[in-house]
Amino acid sequence: MHVENYFSNFCSQQYYLRSKGKPYWVQTVMGGINKKTKDHFLSYTDIYGTQFKNRNYVITGLGLHYCQVLFENHWRPDLSEQEARKLMEDCLKIMFLRDKKAGDSVQFGLITADGVKIEEPYQLQGAQHDLKYVNDRPNEWYLGRRAIV
Repeated sequence: MHVENYFSNFCSQQYYLRSKGKPYWVQTVMGGINKKTKDHFLSYTDIYGTQFKNRNYVITGLGLHYCQVLFENHWRPDLSEQEARKLMEDCLKIMFLRDKKAGDSVQFGLITADGVKIEEPYQLQGAQHDLKYVNDRPNEWYLGRRAIV
């Protein structure tokens, strides 16, 4: 069964549960590559079961509010892997500075026709140095998952 079939099934379940008043409160992203045709599939569904199919990129959660314009202005079909990584890192730095509960570590994964490659997590460079007052108390800086006084 291809990922498109799983996606359609999940969207139907989301819509059914939403109609019953008990939706899963998640935005689900599904992606994959068809081994026979080498076509890629990247789509997501919201809590209402609405389907957004065959997207070039997917932004969810608070990133939709903070980073959508950045992606719309800088994304293009011939974007290299390094340029895409830089664009995502810039978005994650913005998220780190805007959301006081966000962490500054990131882990990238790459899906190609050859397989899946998941990299080791690392800390964003420069995010800590741009940090001003991201917490309610000006003497605390929020780094990772702990406050430093």
